[in-house]
Amino acid sequence: LHDGFFNGDPHPGNVFLCDDGRIGLLDWGQVKRIDLPVRLNLARLFIALADRDAVATAALWTACGFRTARQNPWCVERWAVWRFSRMSPDVYADLGGVANFESTLGGLDPILSEPEEYIMAFRFAALLRGNAMGLGDLRIDSAAKWRGHAVRLLKRHGEPLPETQLGRRLPGSPPWAREAG
Repeated sequence: LHDGFFNGDPHPGNVFLCDDGRIGLLDWGQVKRIDLPVRLNLARLFIALADRDAVATAALWTACGFRTARQNPWCVERWAVWRFSRMSPDVYADLGGVANFESTLGGLDPILSEPEEYIMAFRFAALLRGNAMGLGDLRIDSAAKWRGHAVRLLKRHGEPLPETQLGRRLPGSPPWAREAG
């Protein structure tokens, strides 16, 4: 978030702990640089995700250019959470569990286009979460970990923080509940 430069491939084979306590990264073949406007958008999105504001998350992820066939806010929010925040039962339980999450959500509201400038950031978040989960932290929330950095970035550039409400849910029921009824 701060300098726009990161290693997009931090899987366990590319991360190691040095004898002096520093973290070492191998394989810089998937390095990504993202411009300030993209970082500012990510910062806003991370804050909404960390605050678990489903309304703001769906709106901000849509504003980044994420498109689905129906643009159903519930589905858009689930896609954003899955990509940038957490992989916990509150995200995937209603969608058939971890193994069926993407196919079930994609069946409800398939992705039409994903903004290319955010794909490596999503990969980075997913790999770091996977590393943490492999070390036993099954409740890791990437967006929550990055929230403070996101706030600092926005403030440093004179940008307003997104207006969020802690735990705000989308009105109505999930799309599958409406389709079944």
